[in-house]
Amino acid sequence: MPAIEPSQLAYLATKNTRVPAEGPKAIPVQLKFATLATADLDLDLTNAQQLTKISLVQCMYVDNGRNGSPLTITVLNSQMNVTVQPNTQAFIPIFCPSPVRMHFTSNGAIDDCFVFLLNFPVSPFLWKTV
Repeated sequence: MPAIEPSQLAYLATKNTRVPAEGPKAIPVQLKFATLATADLDLDLTNAQQLTKISLVQCMYVDNGRNGSPLTITVLNSQMNVTVQPNTQAFIPIFCPSPVRMHFTSNGAIDDCFVFLLNFPVSPFLWKTV
């Protein structure tokens, strides 16, 4: 069986599991899939991070509770994919190296989705709204 050599690995600095020096912050993001002609949206927080509005993202609160379609979130720098099922809300810890860049997809969305990007850790929790 072939082995992965350490020289093939990328080393990404993270500061998860602690509240950063700027204190706890949340960035609310409204995903207007229902009113847009697309099922895909991109988010790039490079500018906000350069302006020191937020230093990192460790967790998300996702409200897909009024939507009948799954919401898939891809953290582009780590290629982490998270799918939140229809009629569900969740706190989700994520691996999100800087700069924060994400891609959101929801095919057939019937209502807006809401995501709060948190710079502090929260234990994972998922619940149905219907």
